[in-house]
Amino acid sequence: MKRFHATLIFLVPLIGFVAIIMGLNSYQYFRIRADIAAGIVTAIGATERDELRAYLTGIDGTLRVARDLGQNDILVSEDSEDIISLNKKFIPLLEQQASISSILVANDLGQEYLLTKAGGSYLTRVSRTSKDGDTQYFQEWSAAENAVRSWQESNQYDPRNRPWFPDLPGDEEVHWAKVYPFFRTKELGVTASVSWKTPDSPSKYTVLGVDIPLSGIKSILSQRSANRPGLLFLVTKEGNLFAAGAMDKVNSVLSITSEEESELETGLIKQWQQAGNTEGEVFKMTLGKQQWLAVFQKIDHNNGTFWLGLAASETDLLRRIDSELYRVDFIDLIVAAAGALLILLFLRKRGLLHRPVALPAVPLERLREYILQGEGPGVEFKSTVRTNLQQNKRGKEIEIAWLKAVSAFLNSDGGTLLLGVDDSGKICGIEADEFENSDRCLLHVKNLLNQHIGAEFSGFIITTMVDCAEGSVVMLECRPAGTAVFLKIGKNEEFFVRSGPSSTKLSPSQTVSYMAEKNK
Repeated sequence: MKRFHATLIFLVPLIGFVAIIMGLNSYQYFRIRADIAAGIVTAIGATERDELRAYLTGIDGTLRVARDLGQNDILVSEDSEDIISLNKKFIPLLEQQASISSILVANDLGQEYLLTKAGGSYLTRVSRTSKDGDTQYFQEWSAAENAVRSWQESNQYDPRNRPWFPDLPGDEEVHWAKVYPFFRTKELGVTASVSWKTPDSPSKYTVLGVDIPLSGIKSILSQRSANRPGLLFLVTKEGNLFAAGAMDKVNSVLSITSEEESELETGLIKQWQQAGNTEGEVFKMTLGKQQWLAVFQKIDHNNGTFWLGLAASETDLLRRIDSELYRVDFIDLIVAAAGALLILLFLRKRGLLHRPVALPAVPLERLREYILQGEGPGVEFKSTVRTNLQQNKRGKEIEIAWLKAVSAFLNSDGGTLLLGVDDSGKICGIEADEFENSDRCLLHVKNLLNQHIGAEFSGFIITTMVDCAEGSVVMLECRPAGTAVFLKIGKNEEFFVRSGPSSTKLSPSQTVSYMAEKNK
């Protein structure tokens, strides 16, 4: 029975230690889970925005090159030789850009040449505007020089009145028209165009444009689905859904119908509009039992009309790292338990379980050693606890400044903060803070740590008041916490690490990478 009680007394602290470690890890993980998911969706949204920007920039570049090549010799007329020449120039361009359905060339006289895909052949339209009416000449081509049939039509069509024809032609910019129905096919799409002056021609200006139909945009978004979880959609700044890529079922553990996708897009776009079309802000919506997160990024084309939205479920965003985080925590738990057991066995064998462990040096000696060491990755000096010496008044920014250092030490390899020592290493004391006594000062420091960092991390910080001839110094000696420590500033939580002699703030995505690397 005595042996049983001895064993029980030995095991209870060990079990308690393991339970506390497990509880703290679980608490920290679930506390930052939402921040991790938000950081991931923001990072993915920015990547997708950059990819789409690159595509649209490619369209810009193609238009600029075509403009440079055609500035001196493009003339729209009814002459078949001119049409063949234009066909030779633009059919290769039409073939290289699968998302482009048509190429247009027009001038300020109302003349226009259009080349479009027509199944396995090509269709050209030459438009002439005159007092007698608007006439369009059509030809179908099996190749650039081989016309298989021709016809003409008369209708109310003037290229100068189309959305893609610039109001002030002749500038150097690429213009992106708003979403509109194309004249002949009535299909929704956008047209990008450039224009230039033509001084040696009867016309004053020439305009070159390319049509990108809605189906082409959808194709681009759907092709991107294989690279990330969630749903991509293109929306106008007025809140109108323009195009959406089909959700990739391979990269999702969820089953979602087309109707649910539409409900999700509508709800998230409404939130985004109500928030004032903010860029990079994370919006949340519950669909069924699943939490969805979305972010909107400006594409920087069409004068800011186009915005790219990315919506993904929290489950999809975290499933790639959940198993890794749980695996790391489980291994940490086993190692911690084994290490604690070995330490307890060693201390029990040596009879040191109840012996006080002497500190390596008295506080004053440790203080002198830290000052001699100077500021660096493990040591930082601050002149006061709460007083702004330049303004000679208390400032919350002074407290936040040294709290950042404490949280950075806890997230890194530990370190010591000295309050009452200036940047040069000279002891100036905390007398400027005007505390009633040392106990009041230490209580104030403790309350700040509990409020902004958390009482659960108090065991990782030794706070000592050291009285010197030059003045009193508050010494905070921090051990690495092992789990993520966030500094609460108002309603925000921020993550800091030590980088040389300073504390550096990490973004949510950087925090995930840092903790994953640290826990390897």
